[in-house]
Amino acid sequence: MMQRIWRGFYWALRFFWPLVFYDLLAGAAGKIFGRDCVWLALFGAALAAIPVLYAVWRYRQNRGRRAGIREILTAFAEGMVLGVILNLLMAACGLAEYSSSYEKAAEYMFAMPLALQLLGMCILAPIAEELLFRGLAYTQLRETCPMWAAAVLSALYFGAAHGNIAQGIYGFLVGLCLAKSYEDKGLAGAVAMHMGANTGAVLLQLFFTA
Repeated sequence: MMQRIWRGFYWALRFFWPLVFYDLLAGAAGKIFGRDCVWLALFGAALAAIPVLYAVWRYRQNRGRRAGIREILTAFAEGMVLGVILNLLMAACGLAEYSSSYEKAAEYMFAMPLALQLLGMCILAPIAEELLFRGLAYTQLRETCPMWAAAVLSALYFGAAHGNIAQGIYGFLVGLCLAKSYEDKGLAGAVAMHMGANTGAVLLQLFFTA
């Protein structure tokens, strides 16, 4: 009995510590930079987390194969299309209007200079989040779950981590596609698709505010 409890505790610790670690970094960076520089705190946390998460991912038996340049570019393009379509659907449904926390987060992110949006939202955040949610969480789920179950559970985890309904639904749908990309194209493919989705969202915002 105690052995089962210990195994369950150890599994949960392995599963949840990367997100707790990432949140602690973001919180510490937020105290350093202050509320007026939320974007700097988030990007600083991502930059600090990437080497640690990558080292753990490399240490574990990681899944997925290495993608070639063509597959990476294809994944990026697929991500852009996915990001644009989902953001348009969310706007058409008025989903964002029901989440004040989403509107506040979007206001912070899209108020940044374009160069910082591209650096943070389209490069740093996708790398850190794919290491966390697909490289570590999805891989651990695949040790005991079939692909579809691991994809759904990791997508739910990814969506819930966004902290509001609008981004949660968006994160869940994107997370399903990212899990498939990770399974087929490895970490590089998932990162490329995530970068593409975020880039599509940034370009769409620029189009509507131009």
